[in-house]
Amino acid sequence: MRWQDFTLIGLRLLGIAGVAAAVIVGGLAEDNATVAIVAALGVVLVGIAGGLAYITATRPVAPYAYMLADWVIAGGFIYVTGADATITAAIIAFLALTLTPRIGVALGAFYLTILLTIAVGLAIYESSGGDLSQSIDLGTVADEYALPLILGLIFGIAALIYTYIEGRFGSEQEERLKKLAGEREAQLQRMQERNRAVTDMTSAVTATLEYDRILDAALDIGDFMVRGEASDHRVISMVLLFRDDNRLYIASVRGLKPEFEGKLLPAGGGLLARTLEEGRAMIYPGIGKDAVLARLPGFRQLRSVLCVPLRAHYDNFGLLLYGTTTADAFDPDSINILEAISVQATVTLQNAVLQSNLRSEKTRIMQMEEDARKSLVRDLHDVPTQTMAGISMRMDYAIKLLERQPDQVLGELQEIKGMATRAVTEIRHVLFKLRPLALESQGLIGAIKQLAEKMQDNYQQAVTVRVSEEVENFLDEPRQGTLFYLIEEAVNNARKYAEAPMIVVKGIRQEQSLIIQIADNGKGFDMEAVNESYDNRGSFGMVNMQERADLLGATLNMRSAPGKGTTVQINVPIIRGRDIMEIPDIKLTGEIRRGN
Repeated sequence: MRWQDFTLIGLRLLGIAGVAAAVIVGGLAEDNATVAIVAALGVVLVGIAGGLAYITATRPVAPYAYMLADWVIAGGFIYVTGADATITAAIIAFLALTLTPRIGVALGAFYLTILLTIAVGLAIYESSGGDLSQSIDLGTVADEYALPLILGLIFGIAALIYTYIEGRFGSEQEERLKKLAGEREAQLQRMQERNRAVTDMTSAVTATLEYDRILDAALDIGDFMVRGEASDHRVISMVLLFRDDNRLYIASVRGLKPEFEGKLLPAGGGLLARTLEEGRAMIYPGIGKDAVLARLPGFRQLRSVLCVPLRAHYDNFGLLLYGTTTADAFDPDSINILEAISVQATVTLQNAVLQSNLRSEKTRIMQMEEDARKSLVRDLHDVPTQTMAGISMRMDYAIKLLERQPDQVLGELQEIKGMATRAVTEIRHVLFKLRPLALESQGLIGAIKQLAEKMQDNYQQAVTVRVSEEVENFLDEPRQGTLFYLIEEAVNNARKYAEAPMIVVKGIRQEQSLIIQIADNGKGFDMEAVNESYDNRGSFGMVNMQERADLLGATLNMRSAPGKGTTVQINVPIIRGRDIMEIPDIKLTGEIRRGN
């Protein structure tokens, strides 16, 4: 039941009570009991009509019940008052004014006609004295009832006119309000769906490192937001990511054929380059003659294009691109949400980069450990093991010699002693390579000098050390160890391959870097020929040295030419105020790269 029904019932009950009171107080009825019966009957009929209005199934019948109740109420009160002119006019005006707007113009005209007919009929009946068989003076009837009937008619017509005006203009206003309310509700629903989608995406970022799923979700949300209610308009969206060659490729796409995924696009000009340079979301009224995007089918028809960079600090991972054939399709709210989506996507890419880097770092550390074990086995096998085997053979010979030529045993034992001394020296050198104690007790410079001494003692290789004491002051212990092993690798490579009379190790501080050089005057080699083959670089120890330089965040340069010796230069950046060495610049293996 609507509020109009409650109002109508309330007015009816008040009207019945008011008319009944007026009739009784004014003494207009011969029998007050009859007035009470009419009033009670009216209340019952109004209650029945209200009950029909309350029940959904019977609500369409309620207007007819109200009409019937009004006819009974009007007829009853006019009858018990003997068709009193004042009561007749008041009842017609009151009932017509309160019910006609509720039932409409057409039904209201019918209702008013019956109401006036009842009033006229009862007036004629009362004028005849209750005997319709006698002749009736219509002039007398007209003189007595013309004014109240005309007043009732006027009020009835006024009610019809009001109902017509209210129905025509009020319904239009109501429709506009309903339409506006529907639009607001739809906007609110879309906003809630957008917020829910962004929330789901945020949750997905923390739950998975599969960046492709997050990027697909970003496209789905963007497509939903851009399309809105204009489902007949075309929408194109895509994720563009950087490769090693600083070109963009389409990682995921909506609105184009799947074969466009993986297609390469240059990032050196046009709308994409402008967005990357600005580092913020950019709106374009179309692509015009863009040298990059215009080559893709359907892009020339786009009238609104939004490019959002996937950017973290100074690193560009790529872009999110949304386009539609609808003009001015991106409002500030949409842009803010799409920028939030791009931030979430960027976080996912960063997580993927970090995860890939950790896997690569783990693999590299495992490989370094394996290489260290192989190197240890090789060093033990090449020299100490062979020396010990030689000692065992000479001992067998000495035992046999003791039986046959005892006088020569002393000389043989002296040879065995020399071999044992060499074995001890060789084993100590292997232990020094594993972890030089001098590095802990004497520092980096002391360890390098000890390395030079061992090179001279074990291999008769001359090594000169010219390292400034400043070098040690700007390196913590872990970095000193890494730098020492890098220097040792370079010195060993020079000893093995250069055939150099002299190897020189230099170290100085230059502004915010430490410059370390390992130079020899040996035979040198062709750099271009070596760099063409990974196996050649591995055999010259270049791969191991580069890995250790990466751990230091340093740059490694090598210069060599046949007959002109070799120089290895290491530029180590000085790091201040940092206790823990951060992982250096990283790149995601595979397809994702960062463009700078």
